[in-house]
Amino acid sequence: MDLVRDLVTLGRSIREKERIKVRQPLQKILVDGKYEELIKDLSPLIEEELNVKEVIFEKDLESFIDFSLKPNFKVAGPALGQRIKDFSVFLAEQNPHDLIGAFEKEGTVNVVLQEEPFAVSKDYIDIKVEAKEGFTAGMGNNLFAILDTHITDDLLLEGLARELVSKVQQMRKQKDFEMMDNIEIRIAADSKVEDAINKYKDYIMEETLSLSILKGDNSLEEVDLNGHRTGLSIRKL
Repeated sequence: MDLVRDLVTLGRSIREKERIKVRQPLQKILVDGKYEELIKDLSPLIEEELNVKEVIFEKDLESFIDFSLKPNFKVAGPALGQRIKDFSVFLAEQNPHDLIGAFEKEGTVNVVLQEEPFAVSKDYIDIKVEAKEGFTAGMGNNLFAILDTHITDDLLLEGLARELVSKVQQMRKQKDFEMMDNIEIRIAADSKVEDAINKYKDYIMEETLSLSILKGDNSLEEVDLNGHRTGLSIRKL
């Protein structure tokens, strides 16, 4: 559960970094294949918490990631002085994943610079992680997660439907409707939102206890559905 919690935290930080709302579904998250046996049964929990369709246990996770290791000059500079250039050379020669793992396991790594030994810690290093196009990587506690941030048209429509449900639920609360009150929805939307309604009409009606979704006009209250300005009103039946 600690591992699942950490992966979910990484996934959420990636969403926040990419400014993708949690209500917007994404296709998949890739995690290190070595954890498959340990947490495969908990994949549905990860999928639910991160709103992704699937968890992929990737054996070769590093093929999706480019690492960059450079000295953190603010910390390493005062400690290493003129040896900072040699430290840069040392970092360029290292396997990033192995070095990061050594820091996580031991706390420090012994480095010989100009024939003088130094015990350097992780804060001596500026670690940057870049994922291949269409993906975004997160890293923490020697744990990596890669989120597929490409939003297909189908995912976009589902995200709009979920956002519409959220807006209707907010209106229900503002109007102090009872939990089991049935409603009528009126909406004035662009073609993309209309496509989402047509595809996910049953889901929207079930989630909001709506008995009908009708077309409205420009007099309706305007709401923002993931960048789509939309007129919306509800009425208790």
